[in-house]
Amino acid sequence: MSDATEDAVKAVLERFHDAVNEMLRGNPEPVSEVFEHSDDVVYVSPFGATFKGWNATYEDWRHQAETHIGGGIEAQSIDVMHSADMAIVMCSLYSVSQAEIGEPPSIQPFRTVSGLRPDAQGQWKIFMHHVDHFMQA
Repeated sequence: MSDATEDAVKAVLERFHDAVNEMLRGNPEPVSEVFEHSDDVVYVSPFGATFKGWNATYEDWRHQAETHIGGGIEAQSIDVMHSADMAIVMCSLYSVSQAEIGEPPSIQPFRTVSGLRPDAQGQWKIFMHHVDHFMQA
C-alpha cells in the first residue's frame, strides 16, 4: 500500500471535516468540492435518512446548512484501507454542539465510514459516506 495514496485520502477527509464545519455554520458549498457528483453517490445521514445520487445528497447538505446547526466536528481517529482505485475510511469523531448560555456544550460521539475513489483527473473524491451515533461502553 502506498503511503502517498493514504496521505492523499487522509487529506481529502481533513478537507471534508473542514467542509462539514463550514456547513454547520451555514455554507454547504465546500462539501461539494470533496464529493463525486455522480448518480451512484450514497449518503446515510446522522439523522437516519439515506440519499442516492449527488443531487439528493447535496440537497440534504444544503438543508442542514440552512438550519445553521452550529458547533463543529473533530476527528479522533482515521483508519484508511485502500487499493489503487478505491479507499475505505473509518473515522471516529466528536460533534460539539452549541449550548445555551451558562450550560456546558453537548458532545456527541459519531463514527463514519466513507468510500473514496479517484476521479478522471486522479483526484480522490467521496462517493459514499455513512454516519451513525456511537455509544461508548
